[in-house]
Amino acid sequence: MKPRIVIVDDSPQAASTLEIGLAAGGYEAVAVHRGADAIAEVRERGAAAVVTDLEMPGMDGYELIARLRQLPGHK
Repeated sequence: MKPRIVIVDDSPQAASTLEIGLAAGGYEAVAVHRGADAIAEVRERGAAAVVTDLEMPGMDGYELIARLRQLPGHK
């Protein structure tokens, strides 16, 4: 099974580019564009890692990581 990586970036082009690169490297990569969507994705399907943009509108990357760390099993 491939390691699953969630990419979070409010720029669709940046997220897509990283998603393609990680998939080519053998990872299962999924891109989302908002912090809330990333939390839902990790809750529903899990992730080996999350790669996030730090400066996003609404929930920035720092807040996202803090919230993800509060999820069971994601410290």
